[in-house]
Amino acid sequence: MSGERPRETVRELGRIVGYTLGAALILGMYLIVPVLLALQGQVPALGTRMLIAVALLVVVEAPVVGVLVRTTLPGGLARRRRNDRR
Repeated sequence: MSGERPRETVRELGRIVGYTLGAALILGMYLIVPVLLALQGQVPALGTRMLIAVALLVVVEAPVVGVLVRTTLPGGLARRRRNDRR
């Protein structure tokens, strides 16, 4: 029985990673498509539009993700900082 638990854990971890990547892909497309449409009149080349859209999203979303990671993960930076102050 002890041999089954690590396999289940690995399988569960794989599912979580898959779901996370799928959600990130969907969210990315949900955010990128409107930016591409907004840039359509200004930048004619699709490759350049995609590059600008991704760059804008990285600049805007990186701080948001950083705050979420620090405040929501159980072993995140926020908990380590609180423990260091004591």
